[in-house]
Amino acid sequence: MKKIRLLIILSFMGLITACTSQKSIIEKDPYTFLNGDFELGSLEGWETTGSAFSDSNISFQKRDENQLEYRQQGIYFYFGGKGNLG
Repeated sequence: MKKIRLLIILSFMGLITACTSQKSIIEKDPYTFLNGDFELGSLEGWETTGSAFSDSNISFQKRDENQLEYRQQGIYFYFGGKGNLG
């Protein structure tokens, strides 16, 4: 009985150690960046310069004003076309 209890305690301690020592995705792979597909609904994780890019160009619309599909993957996408999604 003591051996089983010790085994359970050691297994639990090993699980806690493994969970707390996990590195973030960015630390594991320096070539991965946050929000690469704009699925946060913003430009978080992107470095922008000037006024060419803004959160107002992140859209969830499925079609444009002519009812043509945007074919985005996921919910949000960056609309970089002419005009405003307003």
